[in-house]
Amino acid sequence: MAKSHVLVFPYPAQGHILALLDLTHQLALRGLSITVVVTPKNLSLLHPLLRAHPVAVQTLILPFPSHPKIPPGVENVRGLGIAGNYSMINALSKLQDPIIQ
Repeated sequence: MAKSHVLVFPYPAQGHILALLDLTHQLALRGLSITVVVTPKNLSLLHPLLRAHPVAVQTLILPFPSHPKIPPGVENVRGLGIAGNYSMINALSKLQDPIIQ
């Protein structure tokens, strides 16, 4: 029987990423294979999870899409403040095709 696989795409805001990574840890403990979609500047947040589950959890690192209201190098809401959520969502929507591919 094939092992179940889950694709996890945490919203890049501290409270969202940490909560979803806790869930990912619990899924890995139960034997699921998991791929976490992450942008380069958020990858460091996954290091504890990747060390704990080096086989079960893999990453799909995609470049952060540009957006006119998001300064270069900002890939997390903490760099924008709450007013940046709309821009962040718009930018992340550009990852749909790369994720499907």
